[in-house]
Amino acid sequence: MALQKRTYIDKVEVVQDYHAIQVRSKTEITDDGEIVGESYSRELLVPLQRNADGTDWEPTDLSGQDPYVVGIAGAVWDDAAREAYRSQWNDQVKPIDMQAM
Repeated sequence: MALQKRTYIDKVEVVQDYHAIQVRSKTEITDDGEIVGESYSRELLVPLQRNADGTDWEPTDLSGQDPYVVGIAGAVWDDAAREAYRSQWNDQVKPIDMQAM
C-alpha cells in the first residue's frame, strides 16, 4: 500500500475580452497506481493588478507560475488586453462619494 499525492495543471483557458487566464489544477491520490481520490482547484489570473497603495496599475506578477502559464500570458496579454481589463474594472468600480453620505 503506497499512497502518493500528485498535483498538476490539467486545464488552462483564456476567457473574456481582457484574456483572463483560468488555471485548473488537479490533485490525485493514488494507492498502488489506482486513483482513490481527486480534487480540483482553480486560479484566475488577469493582466493587471492594482499597486500596493491602489493608486495605479501594474502588470500581474507571474513569479511562481508554471512556465507554460507564463508563456500563455506572454502571448495573450498585449496592450489591447490590458486596456480592456483596465476599462472594465474602471467601469464597474466607482469611487464612493463620502460627501454624499
